[in-house]
Amino acid sequence: MRISAIIPSAGRGKRLRENKDKVFVTLDNKPIIYYTLKSLEEIEEIGEIILVVSGRSFMYAKDEFLKKIRFTKVKKVVKGGPTRTDSVWNGLKEIDKTADLILVHDGARPFINKILLKKVIEAGARFGAAVLGVPINATIKKVKSGSVVETVSREYIWETQTPQVFRKDLIVSCYQQAINEGFKPTDDAQVLEHYGKKVKIVEGSILNIKITTPEDLFLAKAILKYQVAKKTFKSIR
Repeated sequence: MRISAIIPSAGRGKRLRENKDKVFVTLDNKPIIYYTLKSLEEIEEIGEIILVVSGRSFMYAKDEFLKKIRFTKVKKVVKGGPTRTDSVWNGLKEIDKTADLILVHDGARPFINKILLKKVIEAGARFGAAVLGVPINATIKKVKSGSVVETVSREYIWETQTPQVFRKDLIVSCYQQAINEGFKPTDDAQVLEHYGKKVKIVEGSILNIKITTPEDLFLAKAILKYQVAKKTFKSIR
């Protein structure tokens, strides 16, 4: 089984209030994207990683970041488009033709681990399409014009995450239709759902956060400290 991983990382990060794209904002002296790529590098089944960045970060990613921090599986750096859909599509056009599965993971989710990666890959291989997600614990209300319309039952409500893993033929064909029709989903699984395909959900982790705001960055620093402390504790036991 051969997997091509596409890492959309073209977000400007305006909400982080930084003057660089958010995946290159530092977390403990390393760019956020470093931790994401490191996790994927360690998965044997992943044969290549395609990093999709914005036009303004393209030369920096190719000529500085990846030359300084060498990741052997990052085979291509691709320019993203105006939307996430366009960016993923640009990555799909560059995948290895021999790939069996496509894994899509947000560049700004640095805390994915090997256990979750293996679980979602296995589900993607078995069912053709699989995503990570966590059940919603909060009370959810539907609001219109500033007033509560109803309280939504949380029994069937999950928050989806990445990675999302798909059989290559499924995601390529569905994305091609979406691009042709101008359909702009909020995640990749929605593309398949839109065209009547079933998607398996695999329980993820609340630590698998996407860094978007300054508060997320603060939380990410705390998670990183927790992970370092946990490893240190295990090593001295």
